[in-house]
Amino acid sequence: MLVDKNKKGTIILSNYRCGGTQMLHIVERIAEHHFDLKPINLGEVDFKEESDLLEQVYSFLSKGYNKKYQVILLNNPDVITFLNKINFFDELVEDYNIFCLTRKNKARTLLSLPLWEAFISTGLFDTPEKWTKDNMIKFHNDLLKNPIPWNHISLGHKNDFFKPKVEDKNKYTWLNWIVRELHLQQSLNHLIKLKYKLPEYFYEDYEDSVVTFAKKNVKGIKESTLKYLKQTNKKIPYMSSDYSVYFHEAIIKVLKEWRI
Repeated sequence: MLVDKNKKGTIILSNYRCGGTQMLHIVERIAEHHFDLKPINLGEVDFKEESDLLEQVYSFLSKGYNKKYQVILLNNPDVITFLNKINFFDELVEDYNIFCLTRKNKARTLLSLPLWEAFISTGLFDTPEKWTKDNMIKFHNDLLKNPIPWNHISLGHKNDFFKPKVEDKNKYTWLNWIVRELHLQQSLNHLIKLKYKLPEYFYEDYEDSVVTFAKKNVKGIKESTLKYLKQTNKKIPYMSSDYSVYFHEAIIKVLKEWRI
């Protein structure tokens, strides 16, 4: 269930780079245009670690937001770990509709962020009007000639912001840590899903057709709602579906070792 009118809102339990931002907009539009609710998109939950963590959680969730239907993305591993440790999900499942969101393609989970950052650096991300075939071919060929360095791999949160320099000889230490950390984060979400019997969706379910996904998961969804959902689907048309071709050989080696 994507929306439950009897709850305060929907919480999407996920990891970074798993389609969570798009799912936020999907749930928000379904809540507004199909269920006639007044949703508020609260985005991602984050912490300021120098402040009281539990107080921040209660402050975030207890505001009421004028009784609007809250749509929340819970994908920060520090926040998830803390909430799980103090058994706060016991409270959340009572008040919120919660489901898990993950990505079947684990390689893209790791590689899509630095690839996206490389795309942004070209100036092409500014508008889809620049995503012409010629521009995408040039971007593709440029990366084949100059692959994305191994130290650009990141999980997207502050714990891995202290990236090593490209000349660092410990590239495999870094890359193995990144893959292990991702596995641990996804494993924790999986355990939470099992403990609370949460439903699960995959990014691949709506990656290419959000309309098909909505028709399958929202009974009697209105055509007018589908019109708004189509606006959430803006996928960059990379020339290769295998993102690893754009990366340093050390990254490819580690992915193969971890059977990703």
